[in-house]
Amino acid sequence: MSKEQFTLLNESGKKRASNSGKHLILFNDKSGSMSGGPFNTLIEGCLQLSDSLFPEDGEKAFESVDVCFYDNNTSIKYPKSRDEYIKIIKNEKIGGSTNFSACFDYINKKVKECQDGDEISMVFFTDGEDTCSNNIA
Repeated sequence: MSKEQFTLLNESGKKRASNSGKHLILFNDKSGSMSGGPFNTLIEGCLQLSDSLFPEDGEKAFESVDVCFYDNNTSIKYPKSRDEYIKIIKNEKIGGSTNFSACFDYINKKVKECQDGDEISMVFFTDGEDTCSNNIA
């Protein structure tokens, strides 16, 4: 079967984008232990994703891409274009401890914002363990 044989419809029966309801969250550890090579590798990896996440000649795979840099806290950005995404990635700096709880709080918030049937994909780029939270199960 070819791709053209399928049409995704929304609840009102209108054609919807194939990325509708698909969300990606990139969690990027910027804690002090990531200093040097690990953080440079993280940045390079994120930059290599830019063409896939924001193709110039086609539909994006995800309706939304949330970029979260975290240390003690989270900093969430919502790029709408490849250039905006690259600027966000290149402008981040190292600092702080590793706080997964702040990331989990954002995941809970995102889940509550989504509609039934939405898909959330998450990628964590990190080198270690949470150093801020005592009660993560």
